[in-house]
Amino acid sequence: MALGFPEKSADVRLAQYETGSSPPKVDLTAAVAQVLDVSPHALSVPDIDSYVGLIHTLFTLEDNYGLKIARWMEKST
Repeated sequence: MALGFPEKSADVRLAQYETGSSPPKVDLTAAVAQVLDVSPHALSVPDIDSYVGLIHTLFTLEDNYGLKIARWMEKST
């Protein structure tokens, strides 16, 4: 309701966004983030189902949190 949705439909609309059945538009995501006092990026689900999406997610984790990904190699015997 803090976003201006009618009381009767606010919970249904937000449930649609939460389940992904109806993704919110960018401006609505920004408004939700503002109401919750978080970054709009905190409300998006990273695309890790594709190689490119996974790489971008890992780069973001490295940039924001210093996460380092190392490749472990084993010798075949």
